[in-house]
Order: sequence, then C-alpha cells, then structure tokens
Amino acid sequence: MQSYDYANREGVHELSWDDVATLAARLAELLAPQQIETVVGLARAGLFPATAVAISLRKELYPARISRRFNDEVRYATPQWRVPISEDVEGR
Repeated sequence: MQSYDYANREGVHELSWDDVATLAARLAELLAPQQIETVVGLARAGLFPATAVAISLRKELYPARISRRFNDEVRYATPQWRVPISEDVEGR
C-alpha cells in the first residue's frame, strides 16, 4: 500500500495557529444555537480545533482516532478505528 504523496498535494491552504483559533471560535459560534451535547475530536489534526470548540461551548470532549496507518506506516487499505468513540457518546 502506498502512502499519500504529501509533497505534491494540490489545493492545500496552510493555516497559522491564529487561523486555527479564529476558525474554531467561528465554528463554536455557529454551533452554540444548536445546543450540542458533546464534541468528538478526531486525532491527529482534529484534536486542537475540537478542544477549542469544546472549551468555548463548555462541553465534554471525546477523542477518537481513525487511520490507515500504524506507527506512521500505511498498513490498511481502508481507515480503521484505532481509538473508537467512547460508549458515553452512543445515542447522542
């Protein structure tokens, strides 16, 4: 199995930490009226914004991880749950 060709990706927009903070704040603002019960953050890059949103909304954060990789080596043809979503989230 081949890894992604990260060096030659197209359509990528790099974000600064300020950009991430601004986008997370805006997402929290848009979600606030929805009265969500909890936030699920997907590792790796999804945990930082999920944490910011959860803090802004004062909601619990539940991390999960889905990947084709193990120890940064592609091992699976399709993504696998490496850290499943907590049972506490079930039915929400």
